[in-house]
Amino acid sequence: MHPYTSRRQPDDSLLRPDILLVIAAAACIVALGMGMRQAFGLFMPSVTGELGGGREMFGLAIALQNLLWGLSQPGVGMLADRYGSRLVAACGGLDASVGAAALALVGLFNMIGSLTFGGLGDRLPKPKLLSALYAGRVVVIIAFLLTPLTTASTLIFSAAIGFLWLGTVPLTSGLVAQIFGPRYLSSLFGIVFLSHQLGSFSGAWLGGWIFEIAGSYDMVWILAVVLGVLATALHLPISDKALPKPATA
Repeated sequence: MHPYTSRRQPDDSLLRPDILLVIAAAACIVALGMGMRQAFGLFMPSVTGELGGGREMFGLAIALQNLLWGLSQPGVGMLADRYGSRLVAACGGLDASVGAAALALVGLFNMIGSLTFGGLGDRLPKPKLLSALYAGRVVVIIAFLLTPLTTASTLIFSAAIGFLWLGTVPLTSGLVAQIFGPRYLSSLFGIVFLSHQLGSFSGAWLGGWIFEIAGSYDMVWILAVVLGVLATALHLPISDKALPKPATA
């Protein structure tokens, strides 16, 4: 039986020292990469003030960063499939106080959410978990919009949305492996990540553009809720059964 034709039970071999070392190294790479990325917003007042641009300009700069990051992923994934992940990784680089605290909480709960949903994905259908995750985002955003804006509400929202944010990564990558198998996982997930970054490009730029026109982010929040409902509905009918292998001559 193909190892990805059914959901696997927790494996004690994951506690082996060599596997734990790989996991720790991967966690450090993600922490360095995502830590820098998530802190960009703190520099918006200084950058826009020095350069004389508005939020649309800053949003476009972040959008281009997301786009270029995404465009590199299919190629990097193919290189990892061809030459191994170790070589490819070795060649790669490694009030404001409320905003900083909020971003820190997002990063902290990113880790908790990824571990939680990754573990649940070994036991429950991944498409249903993804639908529940997107539905949870919708609920959290609506609750934040209906609650008076205070330091406490901002920090609670940051923790909640952080928990639900990167939980999609282990579920999506696991679902791709479960359906298509592990042979070309790096290439396939690179393509998935490219589509993710196209969305990031649109969101970052449109957010700044809408603010410059409307004077607030209200429409951006409404669009986020609509897209969350759409994502919830689209993931429900997905089948997680493995595709049959092509017949060999």
